[in-house]
Amino acid sequence: MRNKPYTETGISRVPCQKCGKPSKHQWQICATGNQWSGVCVECDIALNKLVLEFMGLPKYLGSIYAATQRTLHNPRNSKKSKTSRGLHLTQKGT
Repeated sequence: MRNKPYTETGISRVPCQKCGKPSKHQWQICATGNQWSGVCVECDIALNKLVLEFMGLPKYLGSIYAATQRTLHNPRNSKKSKTSRGLHLTQKGT
């Protein structure tokens, strides 16, 4: 955990606070002194569904969010591009 948000590159180096997988997202809550924590895609989806339920919002919003996140972070939905450091994965449409 840290006081400042992680960069896109930095967050990928941080293990998920819950399960230890590589993080894709980050969360900040006042109960931890507003420290930023990394979360993987699956734990981010679970956390969002939990918050939606707590707030009494429709459950289908969690399903829409989950589908969007899984599509965005699915390696089969990315393309290879050349950079000065070799090949790396980028999101479609970028």
